[in-house]
Amino acid sequence: MHIKLAIFDYDNTLVDTARSFYNSFIASLLFYGLKPISYQEFLNHFSNNTLEQVLPVHVNREAFWETFLRAYELASYVPEVSPQVFSVLEDLRSRGITLAIITGRKESIGRFMDEVKKAKLARYFDYIYTALDFRENQFTFSKVKAIKHVLIQAGISGRHAIMVGDYQTDVMSAQEAGVIPIGLVNHQPKAELCRAGALYVINELKDLLAFINDPHPFRCET
Repeated sequence: MHIKLAIFDYDNTLVDTARSFYNSFIASLLFYGLKPISYQEFLNHFSNNTLEQVLPVHVNREAFWETFLRAYELASYVPEVSPQVFSVLEDLRSRGITLAIITGRKESIGRFMDEVKKAKLARYFDYIYTALDFRENQFTFSKVKAIKHVLIQAGISGRHAIMVGDYQTDVMSAQEAGVIPIGLVNHQPKAELCRAGALYVINELKDLLAFINDPHPFRCET
């Protein structure tokens, strides 16, 4: 498999932002006058893709998630990056692979870039975009238009590009945009990622290097 472009989700793929996700979710609940839930309850729902069960039927789902995404603009925290992330990115760069970050956050690119620089990740990437740069409408948390834009900018075919993400919508976006979807096991299990459409699943980001050398052990069972 000849990979020329690797696109990464940001939250819970390159950095651990589960606590920030929780804070933004609670802020959104409070905005709608709803009762907060505990962090453990949040993680359980997040892992099972059932967060919408927390919302009463009268709450517009699309509007709620728009509020959730924009809540990141108010979030303030220090991103946590695993040392293995840097070594993986260094290796990919040494292979001449173009790298991109696409975040589903509805956040200004300036503020997001400040965070990426704070995490010491910016220097590795050729393209960095947030969902605010695109009018995504395929589904909630879609990154389809952003992925297609990066393909055009890089001049690379989807069959030579991978999208790595930890959530079902990352996999769905990759599939819809015509790139190779790779799920990363974090808060969602392998079975859920495969069911969402991942062709391959890795357990840790460092597995991506082994995947490039031999993808077959990481393939979802059909």
